[in-house]
Amino acid sequence: MRELPFSSLRFGSFRETVQNNNILKEELLNVKEKLVKSSALKQELQCALERERILEQKLSASENRNTELSVRLQSISQEKVQTQITENSKLTAEIADLRKQLEDKHKHCDYVLQYLCDTEASYERKLKEEKEISELQRQCHAKVEQNMVKKYEDLKAALERDIEILRQHRMNQNEPQGRPNGSNMYQTNQCHLSHTNPFRNHSRSSRNYRGRGRY
Repeated sequence: MRELPFSSLRFGSFRETVQNNNILKEELLNVKEKLVKSSALKQELQCALERERILEQKLSASENRNTELSVRLQSISQEKVQTQITENSKLTAEIADLRKQLEDKHKHCDYVLQYLCDTEASYERKLKEEKEISELQRQCHAKVEQNMVKKYEDLKAALERDIEILRQHRMNQNEPQGRPNGSNMYQTNQCHLSHTNPFRNHSRSSRNYRGRGRY
């Protein structure tokens, strides 16, 4: 078959060829993966067959051993059989005693485990209570701090009002005599201070206030 020049190939045919090649490559990869899996399964099958052969050998050896023991048992005298029965009874009693000890230890372990679970639950409850107490303390401290700030702001505002009243009082004292009587104004302001000043229990005389200078 004569080959066509490259210029005579159609672009659509070339694209289909590339797509077919990609599909073939994917199929080839899938086949390779299946071959790898098949090889792995073959190896596993061989290992299983080898294990089966070993188990058959062990089974055959065990059966031979049982046969030998049966023959030897039949050859043992009645006295030895009775002795063996007695020893077996002792062993059975010892096994029962050991089983009883194991059951007691198992019960003890269950008790200890339950105790540990209860202790852990108690610790968790205490930890939760401590967290709740810490949260309540934090809230109380925040509330106290908020109240202290509020009281401080109230006291500051009251003190500013008192200072303003004292400033007005000094201004009234410095005005000419034609103004209202300053002593009456001072008495009124002093009466107002006795109700508004938060430090009235430690208030000073009017002379001490005048001695502090201008506010």
